[in-house]
Amino acid sequence: MAKGILGWMAGLLGTNRRAFDRQPVRGTVTFAVGGQRHDCRLRDVSPAGAFLEPPLALAVGTKGVLELPDAGIMAEATVVRRTPQGVGIRFQRDDIGAIIAGWTLGQDTSS
Repeated sequence: MAKGILGWMAGLLGTNRRAFDRQPVRGTVTFAVGGQRHDCRLRDVSPAGAFLEPPLALAVGTKGVLELPDAGIMAEATVVRRTPQGVGIRFQRDDIGAIIAGWTLGQDTSS
C-alpha cells in the first residue's frame, strides 16, 4: 500500500514514471494485429516502447507486431495507452527500441 501512495505522490509532483528517456524520431512503420495492418508514423521511441500516430482503434492490451519493412525489423509489442494523438506501445524484447531509433536516424526525413 505504501508503494501506491508513493506512486500517487510522485504523480502529483510530475515525476516521470518511465524507465527510459524517449527520443523523437520520424519513420513510417506498420503495426500488424491479427490480419489487419495499420500504417503509422513513429513519433518517439525508447528502449522499452514507442508512440505511433495516428490514433488506432485498438484497445489497451492488444498485442501486435511493429514492422519496419525497409529495415527488415519486426518487434512484438503491446498497446499500453491511447490518446487522441495516437497509441503507446511497449516492446516485448528488451532494447529493440534502440535498434529502431538507430534505423530511423539513418532515414531521409526531408519528405
